Amino acid sequence: MEFHKPYYSPLDEGFHEAKPLYSKPTLEQPIFSAKEIGTTVPESIGGQGNFIQNIESQIRMGTGTMQLVLTTSHMQQLMGRMKAYGKEAREQMRELAQAAGVTISGIEMPTSSMTNLSGFDQRSGAVSEQLRRSSMDEAKEAIRFIGEVGGGGGVDIWSQEFARSINEANYESDVVFKGHEPEEQQSIGLVVDTETGKIVADLNKSTQVPRLKYRRDAQGYFIDENGNRITDFHDFDKRAVEVDEQGNYQTEVVTWREVQEEAQKWNQLTGQDLRPEEFFVREQVASQLTQGRAQRLQMEDQLDEINRIVENLKQNLPPQEAESKIRYYEQRKKELAEAVALSKQQEELQKQKLDKYESLHRYAKEKSIEGYAELGIEALKTQKQLADKITHDLYVGPELGWPTAWGGHPREFTELIKGAREKMAKKLQEEGYKEKEARELAKKHIKGCFDTSHLAMWFDYMDWKSLGLENAPHEKKLEAFNKWFMKEVDYMAKEGVIGSVQAVDSMSGAHSHLPPGQGVFPVVDAVVHLKKQGWEGPIVSEGHEEEGLTKGRIQLEAWRAFGADVGGGLGYHRHSGTQPELWTDVAGSYFGRTNPPNYIFGNYAPDPQEWVFWSGVPLE
Repeated sequence: MEFHKPYYSPLDEGFHEAKPLYSKPTLEQPIFSAKEIGTTVPESIGGQGNFIQNIESQIRMGTGTMQLVLTTSHMQQLMGRMKAYGKEAREQMRELAQAAGVTISGIEMPTSSMTNLSGFDQRSGAVSEQLRRSSMDEAKEAIRFIGEVGGGGGVDIWSQEFARSINEANYESDVVFKGHEPEEQQSIGLVVDTETGKIVADLNKSTQVPRLKYRRDAQGYFIDENGNRITDFHDFDKRAVEVDEQGNYQTEVVTWREVQEEAQKWNQLTGQDLRPEEFFVREQVASQLTQGRAQRLQMEDQLDEINRIVENLKQNLPPQEAESKIRYYEQRKKELAEAVALSKQQEELQKQKLDKYESLHRYAKEKSIEGYAELGIEALKTQKQLADKITHDLYVGPELGWPTAWGGHPREFTELIKGAREKMAKKLQEEGYKEKEARELAKKHIKGCFDTSHLAMWFDYMDWKSLGLENAPHEKKLEAFNKWFMKEVDYMAKEGVIGSVQAVDSMSGAHSHLPPGQGVFPVVDAVVHLKKQGWEGPIVSEGHEEEGLTKGRIQLEAWRAFGADVGGGLGYHRHSGTQPELWTDVAGSYFGRTNPPNYIFGNYAPDPQEWVFWSGVPLE
């Protein structure tokens, strides 16, 4: 044996006992196979490419499950969107996936233009039925598209249903979330005119409203001049007003907290369910009605006075002398009469408006629930129409949104899905379905998409002071947050609302798209927990943010993080040079080896047409 030479040389073939390819314990039967851990596939990248090209690219990468992602605004008329793919193109996509054994698990709607089904437009701050219907129509087209192309799957709509403050999203007693802006400036109540969709009131904790001081009974309820309690908000203008010794109306300044207390008392008295902001707007309208009535009464008194003056002029002055003065008072009388009539008309319109004002929270949420119920029925009908092409269920649902809007908290996400299922089930029963069947169909065709990175964004809003962690190290804060993270995952799993998972990681509470395992949040643990709970649904990596570092990390890092079996397994692994220990050995093996080859090539290799020794020694 010659010790001065290396034990292995580049041309040697080595047979080594393989070590596990992932640092976690290798299971006899892996929880996930490589086929189960897929990726998102964008419609275009930087405005270039299309679904067909990008699907082919992902197939070559080894991806077995794909979620298509629309990147073109559904408002854009030219280029892109599902309308850009005709019969042959759709069939080509379908055959491409079938030939490669790939599952197209669903499609995500464009986040640049579709953020809800309520119709709430964050730019204009209004609820637009036109915007809502355009989103609904595009989603219906997506249902048919994914049915034809993928043989089923989910239609995923990023859920930012309407504006709400972070402080309003505290659904648990042991965890508190706070917004970054001063608390008193945070919007806590928006009221919409349901006829126009415009916001008519935006309230916060610093809201202070001057108003007339109304009389109350011993229990604090409003009363009229006869001491009777006011039980109909249409009679708010009949509330008795406190007066001072001189008979002047007294006023007061009402805070938001007092409005909340009054709303609570009102609901207890009447059995209604008015939110504080709805009560506030009715209070404001009632005050305007009271002031308007007072002004009208003054004008009516002036009319009576003018009538007396005119009558007196007619009786006490010669006709010629009285004529000019009477003409003046008659003109004044006409103006006052018109003003009184207009005041009565405005009062009637304001009373009618009382029934049109509704909290954005109530109005927009109901619109969203109604929208998903309608789309769930569309998915059911489309699945029946495409029965010869369908291999897995068609469904539709929200994607867990950002913390800054309703739909971004797991409890809101769950409420939206279950509310839509309930609405869909009722509609199906009206069409003749049995209750049990209707509920099962609603559960099958309305499911949500759980984006792990969006849940991680709540890290930035957790109130560390309330947890006693204000001055704690970052690691301690992260540990506390990750416990809450896993608790919410468990909650959604038990509620049965998750249809698919976008596995995305992040290094902080900022919105990020790192591959699973490359951040600090329990993304892998969350998905493993879902799997152990019996959940069966598509899992795709949306970690495209590191594609600029190394092509394919969106898929490779997901496989590595989940310990997916890509063929190495245990036993013996044929490898040149060194013993395989790293994931890069497998990744490099599949996508182009980075280790020394076990064969010679190029100019070093002898010419196969000539019979010569490698040493070049002639045969003579």
